[in-house]
Amino acid sequence: MDNLQELIKNLNEKESNEFKKFIALQYAKENRKDINLFNKMRGDDFDAGKLFNLKQKNQIEQYQALRKRLYYALTEFIALKYKDNDLSGTGNLLNTIKVCRYLFENNIHRLAWKYLLKAEQKAINEENYVVLNSLYLLMLDYAHTPYALALTEIKRRKKIAKKLCDEDELITEYLAEAKDKLKTVKITADTQEFTEYIEHLQNLPFISKRPAAVFALTEIVRNAYLAQRMLANFEHYIEEQYDKFNAITGNQAKWHSYKLRLLYMLCHIYYRNRKFSNCLKKLTLLKEEINRYPIKEKNKYYGLYISLLSSVYSLTGKNVSAITIQEEYLHMFVSKNDENYLNMCLNLVFYYFNAAQFKKANALLIQMYHSDDWYEKKMGKEWVMRKKLITCIVQYELGHDDLAIKTLHSLSKRYSSLFDLALYNKAKIFVSILKNYFENPNAFTVKDFEKLSLNKIFLTTAEQEEPKSIAFYCWLKAKIKKVDYYSLLLKEIKRKGFE
Repeated sequence: MDNLQELIKNLNEKESNEFKKFIALQYAKENRKDINLFNKMRGDDFDAGKLFNLKQKNQIEQYQALRKRLYYALTEFIALKYKDNDLSGTGNLLNTIKVCRYLFENNIHRLAWKYLLKAEQKAINEENYVVLNSLYLLMLDYAHTPYALALTEIKRRKKIAKKLCDEDELITEYLAEAKDKLKTVKITADTQEFTEYIEHLQNLPFISKRPAAVFALTEIVRNAYLAQRMLANFEHYIEEQYDKFNAITGNQAKWHSYKLRLLYMLCHIYYRNRKFSNCLKKLTLLKEEINRYPIKEKNKYYGLYISLLSSVYSLTGKNVSAITIQEEYLHMFVSKNDENYLNMCLNLVFYYFNAAQFKKANALLIQMYHSDDWYEKKMGKEWVMRKKLITCIVQYELGHDDLAIKTLHSLSKRYSSLFDLALYNKAKIFVSILKNYFENPNAFTVKDFEKLSLNKIFLTTAEQEEPKSIAFYCWLKAKIKKVDYYSLLLKEIKRKGFE
């Protein structure tokens, strides 16, 4: 796959349709060839040689010209898309700088300075000091023109902005270093150096007082705790960070998207630690906060709210309600390749699984028609692993033993290197035991099950186990003991919870 094709295939279905409308509006009719090439390159079997005779110079030139035109249109589209989704407002500010420069060059000084001063205030309000510094440089360039601020005043403001800009650059470097140390944590499971570095950053005044920096640091720490399953510690951390964020931002609308994300992190950690009543209380607050301001990300956060709410319902005896609200919300999605949509689909498969509605679960899995490579790039390895594992069990329940065993073999082979990591040791053991059970279910007895001490392998502490992961263990235990799976799941969840 070449670079242009990779860029094209990265667009989801909705973005692809938006781009085709964009290129049709922006360019003349002869560019129908661009759209045709775009459609071909989105396919898995794209072959330029079938469209052009690449042995003829004029055909090569035509193909290269089409690629170049398509690339420029695509980068322009992505830039506009990024501008719409840019929480920092940087795109709008940079456009204002371009407009002001145009106005200055055409001697429209009054309007240029009016827009410059408005952009200055916007950059200050949004704490966008890199752009603010650029604004002052532009002011210095045209300080000799009518309507300009006094030169000494521009220099005074720029000096302040430069100091803040330098701090921003330092924050960027510190966060990059923290992300680099996070990679080591994921590979070695050694958290000491990472923890000490994070504590150092939190004590830096220009980080602890910056809302965006507090948010970014919290996300990095969350990824570290999720990677190591040390979620009890993160619960206290996110509670502190959420309170700190509220203290330094108040209820200012400009920070609302960050606040929603932190509140969702708090809801999610209560769910992972099985503090379901705490989670439901915070979910109620999250719903209220989602409706407080008309933000662009409203649908995204409402989807996260629905997903987490249905997950709590499924593990607290309200699986029917979980299915109902998840089914209703899924119909609202336009793109079937949206990350939230895919997460919700896999969650709904679990809810069908809980209700022994295996045909419905299988039908939904069949709708996920992309390759494992595609899903792995889009959703991550653990997501694909979970999808393949539940597919195995659904196929087994439907009487397709051979297909279940084949899928399990595929899972083992695909993630053999991952299973060698200490973090995935329990998953490796479970897959091996499940394979033996599939091949000879009658060979397993309750006594054998207890001897294997699966409860010690898979149910250690609540903060280390993702609640849905326990479903796999409970299914196997229920099969061997010949008891109802969902009742056993609720019992185990409650037994291992903190509440």
